[in-house]
Amino acid sequence: MPWIARRASALSLPLLLAALVSCSDNNVEKRGTAPPLDRSRMSPQERIFDAAKRGDVKELDRLVASDPALVKARDNQGQTPLHYTALSGNPAAAQLLLKKGADPLAKDHEEHTAAYYASEVRAAPEVSKVLWSAANAAAVKQAPPK
Repeated sequence: MPWIARRASALSLPLLLAALVSCSDNNVEKRGTAPPLDRSRMSPQERIFDAAKRGDVKELDRLVASDPALVKARDNQGQTPLHYTALSGNPAAAQLLLKKGADPLAKDHEEHTAAYYASEVRAAPEVSKVLWSAANAAAVKQAPPK
C-alpha cells in the first residue's frame, strides 16, 4: 500500500478536513466561497464539536455547563470533542474539556486518542503537551498495582 494510502486511512476524514481548512471558518468566509456558518441551527452536539474544532473556550464552557454529557459526545467516527481540540491550536480548550471530565484515553473507531491526532497533524506543541500529559496521567491511574 502506498504511503499516502496508509496515512489517509490512519486519520479520520473530519480531522483531515479540519486540518486542511486550518480549523478556521474565517478562512472560507473571508474568501466568500461559502456562506457564513449558521451555528444557531446546529444541535448542541454539533455545536460542541464546532466549538472544540475552533478552540472556542467560552462556547465550550457554556455548552458543557448546560449539558455536562456533551463532553463525552461521539461523532460518527467515534471521536470526542477532545479529539477535535487536537487541531484547534488552543491548549486552554483541551484543558477545559479535561477539567470537565473528558477522557484523555478515549479512542475513536480507528483506535486513536486525541493525543495521537495532536502529534500526527503536528498541532500546536502546547496542545500536544496537554493531551499527552493527561493521557499519561490517566494511564498511570488505570495501571494495575504492582
